[in-house]
Amino acid sequence: MDSSGSINRNYDRQLDFAANLTQNFDLGPDDVRFGGVIFSDTAEKLFDLKDYSDHENLSQAIKKAKYMGKMTSTDLALTMVAHGMFEKVNGGRDNARKIVIVMTDGESTFRDKTKTAADKLKKQGVTIISIGIADAKEQELKDIASGPDDVFQVAGFSALDRIANTVADRTCHDSTPSRPTV
Repeated sequence: MDSSGSINRNYDRQLDFAANLTQNFDLGPDDVRFGGVIFSDTAEKLFDLKDYSDHENLSQAIKKAKYMGKMTSTDLALTMVAHGMFEKVNGGRDNARKIVIVMTDGESTFRDKTKTAADKLKKQGVTIISIGIADAKEQELKDIASGPDDVFQVAGFSALDRIANTVADRTCHDSTPSRPTV
């Protein structure tokens, strides 16, 4: 989740959207698991896939994510996910589909690094869904996402709830079970 300076007063709306999105899934050791990362000038892991198996505690963990308020280093978040987020020690499973949902409202500070980090995740078999809010750059959303059906863009933060069911459906429509990471 983007925690850069441009999010500012809309940060809580983004966190609410992420928390509400998780409500679309059955959580548990054999069901869907979520991990969380925020990014600004650095990336910070909020929690691992193994940490929450109930909606109330997961929602609270998402909503208490601190606001960082600086640059948009999307590449650092993607790199953090690539380096261990899906490993067994963190709650990953061999037979589970790996999905990353990236939410951002602008252009990453280092576009080339962001594309490289996204490509590395895709090579690891991770599906990336990109959600662009307001001024997010369409081409960058496409570069991050695994495919054209994995790009979502809304005019503003108030429109996020309109895509929640579509994003949730997108994670589920594949031949294998989905296991999203926010």
